[in-house]
Amino acid sequence: MVSYAITVYDFVLVLWTIVLSVFLMFGAGIYYTRYLRYKQRYKNIRSADIYQIDHLAEEQFVLLLIRMFEWQGFLVKKIGGESASQGGIDLILHKGPKKIAVVIKHTLPRYRVGSRAVLTAGNGSDVYGCTEGMVITNGFFTPKAQEAAQQLEVLLFDRGDLLGLLSYLRANKSKMPGRSSKVQAQQVGTERVA
Repeated sequence: MVSYAITVYDFVLVLWTIVLSVFLMFGAGIYYTRYLRYKQRYKNIRSADIYQIDHLAEEQFVLLLIRMFEWQGFLVKKIGGESASQGGIDLILHKGPKKIAVVIKHTLPRYRVGSRAVLTAGNGSDVYGCTEGMVITNGFFTPKAQEAAQQLEVLLFDRGDLLGLLSYLRANKSKMPGRSSKVQAQQVGTERVA
């Protein structure tokens, strides 16, 4: 007759195996859920057009811009916004030697962004030690804002530039995350205001 005695060591080993298996399955479930959310978010952004962007909440517009800059190979740090402690800067972009302070203004298309946002970008770039300042809007800029941008050497990214970037992203869907395992991020040129 064979005796099957279970030792304390065997019991602990089986118990740890079960606990580890449960944690691995739980972790895999969380990872897969996050992956599905991430994939859906990129799918929604890739299919966006300018009229959908006009109707986004400001936070969604900021997230859209973060994704667009990530696709272009920038490291993006979300700072905040209107608070004086952040200098009014929304994002800091890093790519190579470039460090860009970004002010984001999500407005109705009929409104124009004024020189205050340009001044904020210029001052904020100094506060954060950035090489450049940039103001991004889904609308347009006033003539005074364009003059201030020339003087402060702040980049302006308006509705026309946003349309160009959306067209570029649609044309290069195969290079975006979620389409290929090898993401080839490219920077779309943002011209200095001349």
